[in-house]
Amino acid sequence: MANKTTNVDLVKILHQRNKNREYDALIVLAARNHYHCFKSEAAAPKMELINDLSIFPELKDISQMAMQGEFDESPDESDKDELRDWLKNDPDGNILKDILGL
Repeated sequence: MANKTTNVDLVKILHQRNKNREYDALIVLAARNHYHCFKSEAAAPKMELINDLSIFPELKDISQMAMQGEFDESPDESDKDELRDWLKNDPDGNILKDILGL
């Protein structure tokens, strides 16, 4: 079974519960890929998602879903192409070594 996505599935879940529009900011961030594993500019998008959800105790179940990896997206073809290009431009892996502190 495929994981849920933050930019589609999380948006739908939040819309269903957004009776008083209190989750509008979360919905916008999710729809704009802010919490997406591969499309986000954030260093740790799922940690940000869990932190942002913590403001709303009634969304603890969604936070648990995120902690359990239910929103861990797989790369699509454009994500894979971007990663391949990145690796081609850094054949020695220096960027990756810097990121990992090696």
